[in-house]
Amino acid sequence: MVTVDDIFHKIAQDFRAYSGMDKAAAVEEFILGCRFDLHISITTNMEETELDFLERYGHGHTFYFRLVDYDHGRQLASQMYWILLGARPDMDNHTGDCFDPGDKLYLFVHVRNILPPPLDGNTNE
Repeated sequence: MVTVDDIFHKIAQDFRAYSGMDKAAAVEEFILGCRFDLHISITTNMEETELDFLERYGHGHTFYFRLVDYDHGRQLASQMYWILLGARPDMDNHTGDCFDPGDKLYLFVHVRNILPPPLDGNTNE
């Protein structure tokens, strides 16, 4: 089961090439050392979500993480919000009613406006 550390580690590795650092150090350095915009969604249709985010937020980098269920995604979203903003989000309106119990759900993460720019030349924003 994917964790919030897994998500931030994957993003950190892709943008900063933290191959020699341990997971916690890479995540901490990325979160504390970079500025970026991050948008997330829980979805069953990654292509549709990617197009929607492209229209709403512009070009960016996308990541997908398989979820156990809607509550798993809700917990990850809440933890990410807490880590990045230092406050607990109001999740009361996020009930997952639009999904069926058997749906394959994914956490869609859209990252853009990364400063300083990625070290590996990954600039397709």
